[in-house]
Order: sequence, then structure tokens, then C-alpha cells
Amino acid sequence: MDYENVPGLNAIEREVVAAYQQAHLLHAAAAMDSLFGDQGEREERAEAVARIEEAHARLSELAPEGTPGREGGPSYVELLSLVRELGLGDRDAIMPGEPEVPWAVLPEPSLLLFCCLDLMHYSFLTGNALDHARGYSRRKRLYDLPEEERAGMSKERIAGEHGDRNELQMRLHRMLERAIDDSAEARRGHMHAMGFDCGYDLLVFISRYEQDPDYVEGFVEGCLERISEDEDRVHPDDIKASHFHAMWVDPGLSPADRNDLVLESLKAECEIREDEGDLWRL
Repeated sequence: MDYENVPGLNAIEREVVAAYQQAHLLHAAAAMDSLFGDQGEREERAEAVARIEEAHARLSELAPEGTPGREGGPSYVELLSLVRELGLGDRDAIMPGEPEVPWAVLPEPSLLLFCCLDLMHYSFLTGNALDHARGYSRRKRLYDLPEEERAGMSKERIAGEHGDRNELQMRLHRMLERAIDDSAEARRGHMHAMGFDCGYDLLVFISRYEQDPDYVEGFVEGCLERISEDEDRVHPDDIKASHFHAMWVDPGLSPADRNDLVLESLKAECEIREDEGDLWRL
């Protein structure tokens, strides 16, 4: 997501936010190269890590007063409790017609963005991204707590703190998507994209969205794309993706017949879930 498009950022903030995201993309590319590369490529990855750190330092300098998780702002625990209470960011896609985000009772989107990027950086530092970068040791959990406080915490509490921060980051990410564009068109696009991912990669059908035409259309497209790529490995008498597609678009078939012949057949290959559509949990 292009975080620099979040409302309320000035030109300098947009530039630094974009630079931070770009640094992560460069690190991801360097990390892939270093898995199979030589020492020079591993050094390139270490340089990419340094770019991320430099970009985050600039973000920290620009973080507005009242940024959640920083001095003067609500704590991560307080913010997470609020967004949970409001039921925000708990699902990957919002159907058209569902309620708007109550921004009046939340910190401004720009403040939520800086908080989200802090949590993103926290995940980067405490995950395994640095384990193989030259000059970095194994991860140190809860790096932003004083050593004496961290030493007094149980493993269960440390794990809970990590889980809460990861959950808050995901919820804020979804809320910021809506801050950038919460139009009916964007919601339909998200529903279609989620349906495609369910049918293509995850082999999961989310029953909550069974009546949403954009989700169903994306699910069918994802399934047919997957089937067409696998057709060289199936029995020649099996129904091909082109046959399913022909039935799905056949104007002579009623919607009920299309669902019975195509949708139900494709769903039979997938796990049916009744959850909220949290694909990151699958």
C-alpha cells in the first residue's frame, strides 16, 4: 500500500514515508539474492538494512506529537483496546454498505500512520529479517523496553506483547487503506481481490461473503486460474477451466444453475470457513 497517500501528511512526510517503504522493498530484494549469493550480496543486504534504519530515524524525527506508542500519545494497549471495541480492522475486506470508520473518536489518520510504521519497524527488528545480515546478531525481543523491565517479564507475557503489537499493526494497516480510499469501488475491488486469493492460493471459501458478488466472482476467477495452470497434471477427462468458464458466463443458465454447476464444484475443492476473512491468520 502507498502509505504516502494517507490524508494529513505534508510534502516532507510523504517523501520520508515513501523512502521508508522503498528501503524495505530494496531489503526484500537483497534478502532473496543473499540466500543463494556470495559475500558481496550479503554485504548488500546489510547496506539495505542500514537504509531502513536511516529512513526510520528520519520518520522518528518527524513523528507528530500525540503519535500512539510515543510520548504524549495513547499507548499501544490503549489504542488496540479502542479499535477492538469499535470493531475496526478485524477483517481483510469491507463490503459496500457497511458502516464508515468513526474517525472522530480516533487519532488522526496521519498519527495512526506513524504508529503503524513504528510497529512495522518493530516487527522488522524483532523478526528474523536481521538474522542473516552481516553485523547483526539474533533478534532481541521487545527491543524498545528497558532491559530490566524485559528481564522481569514471563515468556508468556512477552509472547502476548508481540501478538498484540502484530495485531495492532494489521488492524491499522486495514484502517489506513480505508483512510486512503473507502469508496464503494475500492471496497468492491478489495472483495474481488480477496476472493481471487482464496480461490487461487489459499483454497478457502469464506462463507461470510457468499452473497457478495464481487467476492464470488474473484473466487471463481482465482480457482479457474489455478485449474488452468494445473491442467497438464490432471486426467484428460477432467473438466477443464475453459468448461467451467463457459458455464459461468453462459447467459442461458440461471444464477442458481451456475452456482450449482460451477461455484459448488469449485467450493468442493476448498475448505469452507465461517470466520471473518482474516487471511493473515490462515
